[in-house]
This record gives sequence, structure tokens and C-alpha cells, in this order.
Amino acid sequence: MKKGVIALISIGAILLLIGILVSLNYIVIRLQSKKYDLIDMDPVADRGVEPDEEGYEQLSEMTMHYLKFGHGEKALILIHGNGGSAYSLTNIAGYFADKYTVYCVADRCQGKSSDPGVISYELMAK
Repeated sequence: MKKGVIALISIGAILLLIGILVSLNYIVIRLQSKKYDLIDMDPVADRGVEPDEEGYEQLSEMTMHYLKFGHGEKALILIHGNGGSAYSLTNIAGYFADKYTVYCVADRCQGKSSDPGVISYELMAK
């Protein structure tokens, strides 16, 4: 029984390691190709399609920057990761702009959105 459990754990660990190595190899190949289909990894590189509209929305404690693409019946809201901006998502927006109205928004304290000075879960929920 113990040998069987040890064998299963060993096989699982080996498969996990293989998966990690394959993923890392894929990432290295993508980085070397300099072709980033979706998220722009170079902030000064071509940002994809130009927005149909760029603006700011005043919220209770801050001003949020947004880019708008397309004129579809349904809206699609894209939110960047930490350290990004609304511009980080323009390549992705281009894929969906024919079917949706796509909004790329810059989170508080990032991109061109304002810094409200205080960040709390209560304020972020508003």
C-alpha cells in the first residue's frame, strides 16, 4: 500500500514538472518571437487598434480613465492587471470590437486614472 502511494505521488510530481517545463518553453518561444497577440508586453510598442472614444468617468472619490471600442449591442468590460492601464488591453479589444461595445478601464491609481489617496474595500465596492 505504501509503495503504491509513493509511486502515485512520484508520478504526479513528474507530470507536474513536465507541465511546468513545457509551459516555460512555450513562454520563452513567445517572448523570443516578439509576437504578442493579446496583451502588450512593451508599454511603448504598438498598442493595437485605436479607440473609438477615450474619456474619463467621475466616480464618488476618483476619476476613472476608459477607452471605448466598437458599437455592439452588448457591452464587454476589460480590466487590466496590476501595473497596467487601459492601453494594455487594446489588442484584446480589437478581437471583440466587431461584436461588442468594448470598454477598457484603468483601475484606480493606475494608467491615467486618478489616485483617490485612500484605498479600501468599501471604496472599491462603490
